[in-house]
Amino acid sequence: MKMFMIIVTRNDDHLNKLLNNLRDYELKGTVIPTTSIRHAILDNNIEPLPVFGGLRQLYSKNTDLNTTIMLAVEQEELENVKQAVRDVYQDVGQHKALMLATPLSYFEELTD
Repeated sequence: MKMFMIIVTRNDDHLNKLLNNLRDYELKGTVIPTTSIRHAILDNNIEPLPVFGGLRQLYSKNTDLNTTIMLAVEQEELENVKQAVRDVYQDVGQHKALMLATPLSYFEELTD
């Protein structure tokens, strides 16, 4: 069974090391630059809702981009892939990466 795994990193200084760790596995996926919902709310050009207006004063604007990696991983390889992520981010600091996985009900790779 394939698993759908999402890894979100907040420290792109370690992204190359993570991708090198993941290279050992036959993974299907994509890497996307993303931003946090907090950053999107604080940095939008639309007048914010009143409850969010006060948040602008609490947080400084952070222009750092996150990286979101979406993968299809064989269930047997999931623990190894999780450990590859931990090896990079476990000692980096607080909230530098998160990961989640859920079973895929359907997966098809369309090729030539």
